[in-house]
Amino acid sequence: MNYNQQANPNPTNSEMDSKQIIKSSDKKFYAQRDANFKDRVYRILFDDPSGHSDEEVLELITQLKGVDNQITDLMKEVN
Repeated sequence: MNYNQQANPNPTNSEMDSKQIIKSSDKKFYAQRDANFKDRVYRILFDDPSGHSDEEVLELITQLKGVDNQITDLMKEVN
């Protein structure tokens, strides 16, 4: 199956409104939002969020996912 998409040569105002350029102030906002999210995740996973690497976080999340899968399997057995 081939998919082909072309831009509308005569866009309406609503189509033009959806094509906004991200300003540097927007980039700063999203960067801060991402940093806040990362900090919240670290605080959920660790009592002391300082001093932990991204690799540690990913490893812990992977372990938690495995435990979750085990619990899900046990619940299926009980039902």
